[in-house]
Amino acid sequence: MGYILHIILGTYLVLFSCLGWIAAALLFALMPFGASYWAYILPAMIGATVGVDATFNVANIFITTNLSAARQGLAGAPITTLPYLGNDNSPLPLLTSSMRRCLDDASLAASLAPPLLLELMRSRPR
Repeated sequence: MGYILHIILGTYLVLFSCLGWIAAALLFALMPFGASYWAYILPAMIGATVGVDATFNVANIFITTNLSAARQGLAGAPITTLPYLGNDNSPLPLLTSSMRRCLDDASLAASLAPPLLLELMRSRPR
């Protein structure tokens, strides 16, 4: 991004990243059951990668270049730290282990999850 940010306006690069985010969301939302990996999932993941990379880099470059040289490190620190805080405090591992425990107890699982979700989770290898 740093190589082309002085050629293309940052606004256009952010618009490009938004298109990547929108494409990813639409492909995942409109994906039919049993869809092909190559037709839906891979293009959606490429769109999400383009979206996050362009957004992060343009925001980082924009914020740090609008400050004096003495304050650029101070501005870059929270920008780099915030995404990691979001990943570290994710409840997903706890939810996954709770779901596995619920699947072992059939009566609890039946009361918490829809039947289709239970069928999909039981069919997946452990």
